[in-house]
Amino acid sequence: MPEALRLPEVQPAEAADGLWRHTCCELFAGVVGDAAYREFNCSPSGQWAMYDFSAYRRRDSSAPHPPLPAPRISFATAAQGWTLQARLDALALPGVAARHIEIGVAVVLEAADGTLSYWAPRHAATRPDFHRRESFVLRLSDLE
Repeated sequence: MPEALRLPEVQPAEAADGLWRHTCCELFAGVVGDAAYREFNCSPSGQWAMYDFSAYRRRDSSAPHPPLPAPRISFATAAQGWTLQARLDALALPGVAARHIEIGVAVVLEAADGTLSYWAPRHAATRPDFHRRESFVLRLSDLE
């Protein structure tokens, strides 16, 4: 039932804001023990976004860093569902030299009627809040 989901139109593969307002996959990554983290949004449109946070929901746009490699996104639809693949360069992960990185993954789905639903392996609060570190349930360890 692919018609039940509203998908954004294909766009040039470039950075864009507000992707989370529509069907979008999100990834949150931070070094274990550090309050800072990075958010990646990847849209079926091919657009993406990266945001740095110094702490819970505290955007950090002051820290200049070299341009990071853009995610490479592919999206496919079939009768049974959809597949979005996003490939991130290791340099885009925060603290790439760190040995332990926590990851949170989430999906925002926009129904055909415009309503949004929020999906994640774990919702750490009553309402979905993907920024909560308790929701970063995957670990990357020993990346060397």
